[in-house]
Amino acid sequence: MTTATLPPDVWIVWQLARHVRDGETVASGEDSALAASAVLLAKHTHAPHATVFCFHLPAWFPFQEGNGEFFDLAARGRLDLFFLSGAQIDRRGNVNLHAIGHPWEAPPKVRFPGARGSAVLTATAGRVVLYKTEHSARGLVPAVDVRSAVGRYAEGVRRGRGVVALHTPLAGFTMSEAGELELASLVPGHTVEEVRAATGWPLRVREPFETVPPPPPEALDVLTTVVAREIRPAYPLMARTLRTLRRRLARF
Repeated sequence: MTTATLPPDVWIVWQLARHVRDGETVASGEDSALAASAVLLAKHTHAPHATVFCFHLPAWFPFQEGNGEFFDLAARGRLDLFFLSGAQIDRRGNVNLHAIGHPWEAPPKVRFPGARGSAVLTATAGRVVLYKTEHSARGLVPAVDVRSAVGRYAEGVRRGRGVVALHTPLAGFTMSEAGELELASLVPGHTVEEVRAATGWPLRVREPFETVPPPPPEALDVLTTVVAREIRPAYPLMARTLRTLRRRLARF
């Protein structure tokens, strides 16, 4: 088995984990198995002094009064990095967590659970990194149908930088000074042409351009043992995926 054949979800986890800096305060959102895996991977490898919060994992979410305490922490400017996904993400980093179709014109085609505070966190966190488990023009669109969370707020409205990056199983994007997500890296085994065909907006390629370096064996070991064990109470399917990966790695 080569790193190029790692499961797509593991490539996303690895890309997200690389954003975590030692000493930062970092959080994954609700129902975010990949982001939770990423922040815990970083905590147990290159960022041991990071403070990490993972919804639905009591060991990593110490707030006794509910989510309100967490949002208060973010509002005070103490959240450095937040990870977020959505049904649609557009070239400006806007995220749709509400509905496909315009609900104010007609009944939407699909309804989703809603923002769950994401609009507040994208405005208050120091940096926001987005991710999408499927790289397709259906989910990466020129403009979202509903803006549940904004990629870039006006100066004076937000505390931090807003959305700075987006990661998928194929590639990584960074936010340009003009406020547009540009292709900055490729996951091994994929091409610019493949990413361009699967992206819903005209693709710009940033220079310098990189291939995502593979996770080192030590990181894969931590991910498939320690992280798999810690996320299991809230994310049993992701834990099973990681345990299966460990068995596959053991054969090579």
